[in-house]
Amino acid sequence: MTYEQRFTIAPLKKPPEVTLVRDRIWLSYIRNALGYIMPSCNPHTCKDEKGVFKLLGITLITYFLIMDIIMFVSLQKTPALPDTKPAVPGHYSVFSPLTTKHLMTDHVTLYIINPSVEYFESITNFSSVFSFITPNIISFFHLLVVAPISMKLVSSLNLTVRRIGACFFMFRSWLDTLDGVVYRSRKGMGRMYHSERSSSGYLVDAVCDGLGGVLFSFGILFYFFKIVDSKASELPYTKLATSENGTNHNNNNNSTNPVTSYSKCRLFWKMWCAGFLVGVAASAWDFSVENMKIVFSTKLTDPKLTALQTEYLHSITTWCVMWLWRLCEGQIFFVYMCWSIFVDKVWEYVNFVQYIGYLVVFTVFMINFFYIRHMKAALHIL
Repeated sequence: MTYEQRFTIAPLKKPPEVTLVRDRIWLSYIRNALGYIMPSCNPHTCKDEKGVFKLLGITLITYFLIMDIIMFVSLQKTPALPDTKPAVPGHYSVFSPLTTKHLMTDHVTLYIINPSVEYFESITNFSSVFSFITPNIISFFHLLVVAPISMKLVSSLNLTVRRIGACFFMFRSWLDTLDGVVYRSRKGMGRMYHSERSSSGYLVDAVCDGLGGVLFSFGILFYFFKIVDSKASELPYTKLATSENGTNHNNNNNSTNPVTSYSKCRLFWKMWCAGFLVGVAASAWDFSVENMKIVFSTKLTDPKLTALQTEYLHSITTWCVMWLWRLCEGQIFFVYMCWSIFVDKVWEYVNFVQYIGYLVVFTVFMINFFYIRHMKAALHIL
């Protein structure tokens, strides 16, 4: 044995237990850090329904923000917002073509419902294969079949059944978008998102859409009739507790979610305010869309005014003014209502928007009104 072999020290090997403990400590650090940065990464978040909806909400908000950034970048590359240029058949994109209605539509409709309907049409060729199904038939179907089912389900005392009813109403909204896609496909209009007010289909669609929302609101009202003691108009009352299967029962005033007892007339007034808010928001949004379309779709002969029109279109101020409508456009209030059903907070939602909702819509409308008026004056548009 040589000298080197006799005095060479073999490297020390760490026991497997030490390595395992070290790895667990590092994993714990990483998990805690991610839990602080993004709560949805915490494995304990999804152990209950509240955590699941929290995770879903964070995911949707992140998705909407990313899509908004991409759309804003696409808008910077758009010189104008024409109303007559059709899209390339068979190549749907959320970001092309862009119209004022497209830019001011709520996030759920724009980024979830519209793409799913467009891809459904592209894959199945629904408008051609089922040529006997007209857009009006689709409108009457979601009014006379889907909306009553949704009304019946959301009036149930069972939370799971109410959630299914909210899903049915969102399916009604999906069908409401489908009738527009079928109409545009058969008219050869491409994918231009603007309304033809002179057509009878526009009136039918508007009436069916409005009545569908009325039925959904009545379903929630009937649910309130069931959970609130209408005989004692001013006595303190506590919201019925929810058992594991979603059925309400008395809990001797131990709930952390108090609900004051109201008469049926006052409950009707609350739901009327929440439902009428949708109509007010839809009308104000529609007015703003039409005036924005006039500003950005009018062809100007003066090159300086055309350059100014493009500058306004690409302005971050214009984007923010349009973006505000995505948060309080008429349809989005029904989305908020459906979400409140899923998290079992529909009573709190109705009380919140009963008066504050009108203030928010009025504020957004006035911001749009004066900003549009300013742009029209600068561009010399009557």
